[in-house]
Amino acid sequence: MNFESLLIITYGRSGSTLLQGLLNSIDGCVVRGENHDLCRGLFEAWQSLRDTKLKHGKGKASLSPTSPWFGASILSEGQFILDTRTLVHNQLMGPINADSVSCLGFKEIRYLPPGLAKKSKGSLSDYLDFLAKVFPKPAFIILTREHGQVGNSAWWQDKKLDQVKRQLTIFEKEVRAYSQDKPWAYSINYDDITNRSDKL
Repeated sequence: MNFESLLIITYGRSGSTLLQGLLNSIDGCVVRGENHDLCRGLFEAWQSLRDTKLKHGKGKASLSPTSPWFGASILSEGQFILDTRTLVHNQLMGPINADSVSCLGFKEIRYLPPGLAKKSKGSLSDYLDFLAKVFPKPAFIILTREHGQVGNSAWWQDKKLDQVKRQLTIFEKEVRAYSQDKPWAYSINYDDITNRSDKL
């Protein structure tokens, strides 16, 4: 396969479970389901580490055992990424024999801007950049669907349709801008899947 990792990046009721099933029919490909945004907390921890080293890891102060920022200079972003990669890989792999898996990933629907802004100090593109560091040789599949079909599903029943469409539009604009210069980021629509288009 051309990729070692595969993430479906989307929102609720986009057809992501259908796409997940299709991808899992590829020999050697394992795409897990949602995990309540498992990687978000790791992203925030990485940001904290990076900010600590940037702001307090310079000079001799962080080398002193009496400094409030003792050890800030030895924090390693690169090591954190490697440790995170191992942690996530082990959680996603589970009991499967690793030799039988050539591409591993998951689908997630919790990327909408309000959720990201509420939980994290980073932008959506910052978060996606982090995921691209953690997952080796990644493919991002950005899945969209006609907003009326999405908003009228029971999953969104506690939100007004105009509000749903606005959130989806913001998300799609951001991921479109993010994926523009990335040949490993692919966009597909629900209709491409159901109609078995050439894009699928």
